[in-house]
Amino acid sequence: MKKINIYLKSCLAALLLMACSAEEPAELDPSLDVTDPVVVNPIMDGTMTANIDGTDFMELDEIKARLTNDGSTGDKIVISGKKGSEVITLKMPLSIAPNNVNTPYPLGNATTNYEAIYNTSNVDSYSAAESGGMHVTFDESLWVANVAQANVNNGVTTINGYRGNNGESFNILLNAVAVNSYQFGPVAPGSSVNNTANYTVSNGGGNVYANSNNEANGNIAITKFDADNKLISGTFNFDGLHYFTSNPTTPTGPDTDGDGIVDSVETENGTDPNNPCSPLQPAGYTGHDANNAIWMAADCNNDGQNNGDEITAGTDPYEGNVDTDGDGVSDTQETLDGTDINDPCSPAQSAGYTGYNATIPAWQNADCDGDGTSNLNEINGPDGDPATTADNTDPYFVEYEQKSFTSGSFTNITYTGNGNVTWGLNISLHDEVNKRIVGTYRFITASIGQDPVVSHVITNGTFDVTYE
Repeated sequence: MKKINIYLKSCLAALLLMACSAEEPAELDPSLDVTDPVVVNPIMDGTMTANIDGTDFMELDEIKARLTNDGSTGDKIVISGKKGSEVITLKMPLSIAPNNVNTPYPLGNATTNYEAIYNTSNVDSYSAAESGGMHVTFDESLWVANVAQANVNNGVTTINGYRGNNGESFNILLNAVAVNSYQFGPVAPGSSVNNTANYTVSNGGGNVYANSNNEANGNIAITKFDADNKLISGTFNFDGLHYFTSNPTTPTGPDTDGDGIVDSVETENGTDPNNPCSPLQPAGYTGHDANNAIWMAADCNNDGQNNGDEITAGTDPYEGNVDTDGDGVSDTQETLDGTDINDPCSPAQSAGYTGYNATIPAWQNADCDGDGTSNLNEINGPDGDPATTADNTDPYFVEYEQKSFTSGSFTNITYTGNGNVTWGLNISLHDEVNKRIVGTYRFITASIGQDPVVSHVITNGTFDVTYE
């Protein structure tokens, strides 16, 4: 019985405690407490307004002004306003003074003295940014600009995104200032400026991957031109080409056997500099020295006539020597060397090599420098006809490297030109005695931890609050 009485008394005490707790007043929505510093005498008093992405949020549902100390940067004034699931929070030093409206305090993220945060139910946090973001995908990875900016001047728009300390950048020049879709490439009818795009590896003379100005190469779509807030958004993609310079050097020095290959090269390649038939060249070879006595006395096709007599008779001193793959090395020599008689890129040759037989289909269709263009198209042009659009590139040298830039986007980039817009925080009154602060604000947000970045535009922000 004694145990039952103790149990009943415990239950009664618990019920009384629950009843007392239910009568305590509800606290302000904790979602307004965006940070974790110690709160000193929080109060609600004043007004706060804003415009988010063009929609007015006049007189937010809840306003909270407070003095905080985070232990590192000293006392701060924190002002939060809530409308539904959206929260705007401003943080500023306690010593903040009124400023000129043309030089606002720059609002940034948690690493700055003047911080702005926009929270929604979908994303934990959007930090203030000087401009919106630029994202680009290439080489199967995401490239995100640290700084993005734009300029509009005399009907021409330039957009730039920069990343890292070495000057990595994406650069776009568009001969237009309107919401529409455009191509990168040749000058459009009625225009005087190409629409161009390029990726620069570094500003210290690094590789530049640019679109072609000779043919359509990629697209850009402008999805927003906000003249009131000077903001631009859009998407783009292009194939960037980086061109290299081929400067093959012609080996010099004595050619003892007259076979057209200098002694040093023969020694390096493992052939005999004193034997005019080493290496054994295929039919049609003309690189020999017909005035060399050693070469004249040799019989390089083993038909019973020496090379000199063949030249006198007007016959080919190499006739009968087969070159199946057209790489300029006879099948017999390839067998001796252990290379592939059916592979026109075996053996590998250096830039500037011209000993190939361009009439052999196997050689024509091969790509000996691996740059994506066939040997025939390198020497004759895309249609294989030497009479038209000749590329005149080296089938044994990579003249250019291509990178495909896809899924490029720029969101709410601020642009200069035709009158600028100031972004940040303006204080018109700070009465430190009565703890009253009045001001205006406008900032652009960039989402944290999202791909692609999501941005919002906060304008027409005002506040008139007191804090304790």
